[in-house]
Amino acid sequence: MTQKELLFSALRHETTPRAPWVPFADVHAGKLIGADAQQVLTDEDTLLKALLEVNRLYKPDGQPVVFDLQLEAEILGCELAWAADGPPSVASHPLADTMTVPCLCTLPKPEQGRLPLVLNVMRKMKELVGETTALYGLICGPFTLASHLRGNDLFMDMYDDEDYVHDLLNYCTQCGKAMSDMFLEAGMDVIAVVDPLVSQISSSHFEEFLAEPYTELFAHIRSKNAFNSFFVCGDATRNIEVMCKTAPDSISVDENVDILAAKNITDLLCESNSCGMYGKSWMCPPYIGEIETLIQQAKEYQYILVYQIIGQLEDSYDFEGMMETGKAMTALAGAVREKMASCFGADALYLAAGGCGICSRCAKLDDQPCRFPQKALASLEAYGIDVSSLAAAANMKYINGSDTVTYFAAVLFHEKEV
Repeated sequence: MTQKELLFSALRHETTPRAPWVPFADVHAGKLIGADAQQVLTDEDTLLKALLEVNRLYKPDGQPVVFDLQLEAEILGCELAWAADGPPSVASHPLADTMTVPCLCTLPKPEQGRLPLVLNVMRKMKELVGETTALYGLICGPFTLASHLRGNDLFMDMYDDEDYVHDLLNYCTQCGKAMSDMFLEAGMDVIAVVDPLVSQISSSHFEEFLAEPYTELFAHIRSKNAFNSFFVCGDATRNIEVMCKTAPDSISVDENVDILAAKNITDLLCESNSCGMYGKSWMCPPYIGEIETLIQQAKEYQYILVYQIIGQLEDSYDFEGMMETGKAMTALAGAVREKMASCFGADALYLAAGGCGICSRCAKLDDQPCRFPQKALASLEAYGIDVSSLAAAANMKYINGSDTVTYFAAVLFHEKEV
């Protein structure tokens, strides 16, 4: 499995030996080679050199080629204000004084604006690193693009003239399709639709104005046999669920989102079988039980013993080594249960990393009862336990250096002589 294949596997919602690594380097790419933001976003050679340095230094599984949400706006008539340490900002809004919708004939074309530069760099990156690295083409989301064109009045339009907003968003959605097609033709593997302003509206407004455009846009990208991602900046916690309902392959957020709350939402989406294990194991949903019940059950214990296993890898892409360490953790967790049961008591709860791996094929697949109910292991995550927070609370390292993989397990028990 190559780095790119690992990412693709995750985007297909399959179980992977580790989380994919996709650094959105932005204009930081230029800083790596001593170039400012304007240089890296306006000069083809500088952009290519910066991206190759990102690839060399960070060894990403996936990599955006350019992160500039003003590409489309510039072509459509917005003036830009440039800065040395960040991407340009929109300085004028061509629809600020007129509630009109541009003609579809004005949609961006490959020879316009800075698109020739971007498309050339995409093709070169595909040739140079595309065999191992999945390449991302980033487009401006419909709502943010509509704001670029209309300005802040767009928010009042959502109350005063809903039909106009729907029509403008439809135009911006068609723009997103056009940009996606150009980027895919240039060799991009994933189209990330970036819409920072989604964090500024309510979930009801999202459902009213953006659910249909985004569902249509992601369906279009999928029809081209490409992956997609919904990227939003800011605290979009309240909109994670409605975002999921537009059926993107993945959602990308920043540090402003409440990750635990977002995880609870995505956990509830388990019935969509995103990991491929729903209904296939006695120790996975729905047979393991309701998440609220499991969390409450875990909270009833007084003590927890946390332990870890650290595997040494040949390099950070040693997937076989990761899988072997995972098997070693399953064996260790089984041994802890077998040899220390008298210490923890009969009602102790034994949890490990990932799903149960006691059997190579779960009896549930054959409609048979669990073969080893006294040995079966659920995961820490199944009981709503955030492993990174658990590691910090136990004063343990969640990451133990380069070229290593770390798995955690735990025993929850009541007061005993241990």
